[in-house]
Amino acid sequence: MFRSAALLSFLFVLKTHYAAAAADASAGGSANIPGIGNAAANIGAAIGDLPDVMGTVGDVANTANGAVNNLAGAAGGIAGQLPTAGPLLQQLLGTVLGLLGAVLGIAHQLPQPSASASMQAST
Repeated sequence: MFRSAALLSFLFVLKTHYAAAAADASAGGSANIPGIGNAAANIGAAIGDLPDVMGTVGDVANTANGAVNNLAGAAGGIAGQLPTAGPLLQQLLGTVLGLLGAVLGIAHQLPQPSASASMQAST
């Protein structure tokens, strides 16, 4: 988004900076450099719609911000309706992870089976 804003501002600066030069070129200097007046006019016409583009980008950003706020509000509402779910889920998760740790600890203590003769011969 920063790149788009930088590009749009750069194009806007080009438009304002070269507007007088384009008028000069199309008035008297176009005989020296053929087509420069038309090119400057085309660039000016293309850049003329920049405020509309920037307004659209602003609308999209506002819509996304509203959606995020709505989602956060809905999540807060759900959490407010379930006051006992937080501690209960925390207890359940702690129990499950504790049991998993115990199982992995026991499995880590078990001896590993020795490799078969064919496996030992291949290494």
